[in-house]
Amino acid sequence: MRKVLAACLASTTVLCSSASFAVCQVNLDHSREVIGELQSHLPKGAIRSGEDLPASLKSAVRELVGLSPEKQSVENLGARLIVILDMNRYLDYKRVLDPRQRDLIKRFKTAFTLDEQWPIYVNGESDLYTCGRSPVSKWRRPSHLKLAAVIAHERVHAEGEPNEAKAMTEEIRILEVFVGRRLVELDWLTVRRAKLAQLMRGQVPDGPLKVSPSKPPSR
Repeated sequence: MRKVLAACLASTTVLCSSASFAVCQVNLDHSREVIGELQSHLPKGAIRSGEDLPASLKSAVRELVGLSPEKQSVENLGARLIVILDMNRYLDYKRVLDPRQRDLIKRFKTAFTLDEQWPIYVNGESDLYTCGRSPVSKWRRPSHLKLAAVIAHERVHAEGEPNEAKAMTEEIRILEVFVGRRLVELDWLTVRRAKLAQLMRGQVPDGPLKVSPSKPPSR
């Protein structure tokens, strides 16, 4: 009887692993599809992805995977990230015309997902990304670690979760590790905790970014 039960459990594990692998492959294929589409429509150099990701972002991916190795490999997560270096051309391509929405995305979104799906888009013009890329910035390492936490946040959305509070909770979990190691300043974590409290009280919208074709406001 024990042998039969063990065999059943083993079969279930294989089936679950196969199902997870299939979902992973579908998501990865979708990311490749999106990358190919952007490469064909945007100027050369407007995006970076996969092996072409900058070293700072690859380091962020390694840090994140090291804290959650059961979720993804470094290669798998890296293949699902797209750095947008020319946000204006990207937003033009997406037909986001409303100046307010464009400004919101460019100035305040370090990274985002669309419709709770992979890939994760990294804003190559954001302060956190550009600071991490600067070889002379004293904040380079903290920025690189903060970026890992942001990717953790967006990964929750990419896996189909629209709830902003749940994504923020995962970002905070990662930041707490870095703050505990004295690699990121406590003030940064305090701000994120305050944002989570606002979300829980309903004081700020609880939902991921929506990027959709729009028209400028009528005059």
